[in-house]
Amino acid sequence: DGERVFVFIDEIGDLMLTCKREFLPRLTHLLQLCRAAGITIFCASQSPSRATIPACCQLNCTVKIALRCDTAIESRQVVGEPGAESLPQYGYCLMKQPGEPISKHALPYVTDAETERVMREVYEATVAMMRSAVLS
Repeated sequence: DGERVFVFIDEIGDLMLTCKREFLPRLTHLLQLCRAAGITIFCASQSPSRATIPACCQLNCTVKIALRCDTAIESRQVVGEPGAESLPQYGYCLMKQPGEPISKHALPYVTDAETERVMREVYEATVAMMRSAVLS
């Protein structure tokens, strides 16, 4: 019916650096379940390194997207090749899909106000859906 489930983990690097022992087994299990169930999972980090992007992410996240990175090493950590370090600061990404060469894509610019508006709408829709489920 076209419905998809998305899971977002923002600042995975912070979680890896602060509570790796507790977080890593749970993350590995979550990634495996999501991949098996066809759930799209996004792991984001502002500091892509071997310490902050564990091997389980590399193995279970099939599509990898890199925005501008500081170094070629960071680019290699995310998409397996250098190149993200030479992207403009905004508007482009490199994407690596299984069996495909790396590709460059233009991205839309979303303002903070737009993000807040969308998040408010999602929140309100979720609250309304939960209320109707509880009341019925």
